[in-house]
Amino acid sequence: MQNDTYGQLEEILNLNKIKVQPQDQLSIIVSCKEEELASLVNLKRPTASGGGGESGRLVYTVDESGDINFPQLGKIHIAGLTREEISEKIGGLT
Repeated sequence: MQNDTYGQLEEILNLNKIKVQPQDQLSIIVSCKEEELASLVNLKRPTASGGGGESGRLVYTVDESGDINFPQLGKIHIAGLTREEISEKIGGLT
């Protein structure tokens, strides 16, 4: 960053290559043909207004070991993985 100019825009390359690390917070939404099955893992956090929506989605915090506790599947190690790799891993566990 030493050669950067203050206020200069810089293009971020490989945004999809960002890897998850401990203390990251993730929102994971599972989709499938059977909406009832997806609702088992797409849990919603209660909101003050009682409504759902994106703000009501559960957020999974990656623990110090790099794991999340996912409904119906238990602990899943995801530290060091990209978004695509996490999707493949969870999809392969079902």
